[in-house]
Amino acid sequence: MLGAFAAGTCLLFLLRAQGAQSAGADTLGAIARDLEANRYREALAKAGRRVRESPDDALAWTYVGMANVRLGEADAALEAFECAIALDPRDPRPFFDAALLYASRNDLEKALDRYQRGLAIDGRNETAQFNYGRLLLLKGRREDAEKAFRRTLEINPRDAGARVELSRLALARNDFAGAVDSARQAAELSPGSLEANLALAEAYISAGENVQAMEHLEKLLPRFNKSAAFHYTLGIAQYRSKQFHPAVASFRQAVELDPRLDLAQFLLASALLGTGDLDGAETGFNAAIAIRPDQPLYRNYLARVYERKGPEYRVAALAATRQVLRLNPADVEARRRMAQWAKEDGDLPRAQQILEEIVRDEPSYSPARVQLAVVYHRLHLREKAEEQERVVRRLEADGQNRPHAPYTLE
Repeated sequence: MLGAFAAGTCLLFLLRAQGAQSAGADTLGAIARDLEANRYREALAKAGRRVRESPDDALAWTYVGMANVRLGEADAALEAFECAIALDPRDPRPFFDAALLYASRNDLEKALDRYQRGLAIDGRNETAQFNYGRLLLLKGRREDAEKAFRRTLEINPRDAGARVELSRLALARNDFAGAVDSARQAAELSPGSLEANLALAEAYISAGENVQAMEHLEKLLPRFNKSAAFHYTLGIAQYRSKQFHPAVASFRQAVELDPRLDLAQFLLASALLGTGDLDGAETGFNAAIAIRPDQPLYRNYLARVYERKGPEYRVAALAATRQVLRLNPADVEARRRMAQWAKEDGDLPRAQQILEEIVRDEPSYSPARVQLAVVYHRLHLREKAEEQERVVRRLEADGQNRPHAPYTLE
């Protein structure tokens, strides 16, 4: 079971006219056969007649809901499922189907409620347990989500989707070995699944095992050659292995397959920067900005390109940096860059003020402390300079330097 929510035939639960003992059983059976044969309009017509004749028939209302779902009538479907729930709160199926509809509307509280009530009746429903876990993730309830995915595996140990989700949860708590193990099992269970194979590659990359990620993905290239996400992930592994030219090729392929994938545009520019192609990097970062103009990270990297190009591009670098600060006034790299320019212009008090504000806000950001120590030395504030140098050495020894922003790949 892979994907955001179990899809296709798993969206609706098995069609059985359980418990029908009267002449209505034949009608209910005919409706079920129509649904199974994808004759949704016929099923809806029969189910509609049935609920008009027997408005207290909960199963008929469930079938009305199922047919309406397939015909794209979500409001009518939800109303029918809620009728079925009110008439027979012992049947888990309308709870599960209603939960899916509420989730599709982003009404997560009602979706969770319906799943909980349905699972209290039928806790062995694999699809419902998996989808319940996905909803819990959307609500930020990771521990509860993990329990739901583990219950899914108790029901079906071969559920690859649950293992993918457990891999991602392990990554979230920096359990890299656990992430790799869960994702490897998912890929073995579902070797044709792009999601499972990318989860394994992502786990390898997060664990610093970039060569393993590349080897795994390169074997699958013929199968997933048309996937932008595949080339994107391969490019990350190549970049982190300092294989900039192959990374350029992978990110370029990802961009060709999905031109609106802003992170692929950004990482293509980053890889070009790694090869020394400053003009190509400038073009790439501008392309990423055109897609996501509200992303300060992309503008920060554009400013880096202009800095690399030399003093004659300072006006452009300054413009990009000011745009970063307009989007995020607290951005430490942009503020440090402004302090650097103030220092170069001889305005040491201004540089001192900016850098002191940065280390106050971000005590573990070593680049600002290094720069502040230089400023203090130039202002003949020796004790303050030496204190900054001691803090930098301590941060380096403790391994507490500020981590790079996601996807900078440094």
